[in-house]
Amino acid sequence: MSDRGYVLEMGKDRYEGLGTELLNDPKVGELYLGIVRAEP
Repeated sequence: MSDRGYVLEMGKDRYEGLGTELLNDPKVGELYLGIVRAEP
């Protein structure tokens, strides 16, 4: 297991951080899960 994660887009490191940070990052959700969160 690892404390940090990395998100690749088109072979380039786009985001890095703790798993919880990446999980809650709206950009990561948009890139990989197609999730679009409504802004308050």
